[in-house]
Amino acid sequence: MFEKPGSAPNVGWAFMFGITAILGSWGSGTLGQSDWTRYAKRRFAPTLSQLIASPLTIAATATIGIIVTSASRDIMGGEIEWNPIYLLADIQDFYESSPGVRAAVFFASIGMVFSQFSISVVLNSVSCGMDMAGLWPRYINIRRGGYIMACVGIAVQPWQLLSTAEKFLSVLSGFGVFMAPATGIMLADYHIVRKHKLKIGDLYSGDSSSIYWFDDGVNWRAFVAFLAGMWPLIRK
Repeated sequence: MFEKPGSAPNVGWAFMFGITAILGSWGSGTLGQSDWTRYAKRRFAPTLSQLIASPLTIAATATIGIIVTSASRDIMGGEIEWNPIYLLADIQDFYESSPGVRAAVFFASIGMVFSQFSISVVLNSVSCGMDMAGLWPRYINIRRGGYIMACVGIAVQPWQLLSTAEKFLSVLSGFGVFMAPATGIMLADYHIVRKHKLKIGDLYSGDSSSIYWFDDGVNWRAFVAFLAGMWPLIRK
């Protein structure tokens, strides 16, 4: 499993596809850290987690997924099964639903359920609630924003994205196509254009007195930069 060389029709594109897929999966969580790090008591308190914990977690999760999937194919034979739910079902069938396997599948399933609940509450529900409350604080609080997110999440039918591994990775990489240029623009604006200058009051001023007002409230240069960064990835 570890000695078999990798192959792809286009190595460069496969490499970039893997990067965009990972960024699409973890990018929202990385950008959403500010929802929680703003409660830190020290300026550099989140630095250790961002430099060490996040990269290690991302790398470990991706590596374990590849190893488990490849090992299951070598042990049980057949096709590669990337969906962990279907993989657990195949493991139970392969070992003829013995008591030990049923117990293992049960605890593994409970772990996945808890992980999804934790991700949905911490990363999606509360984070989205905070953002929506900031957009319309008179009518939306964090709890109402979480309910809105839950309704939208069900309406888009995310379970359709898990039908195949190819579709799942395509969705994640597509998400990264839009997120990467937007993130790059924000980083360039803060670090290069404004040289770490941030005026909190101007963020909430909806008129020309704010340094973020631009031309009638719209920064057309950002849209041009966004399209320039997104277009090559969409064409590919």
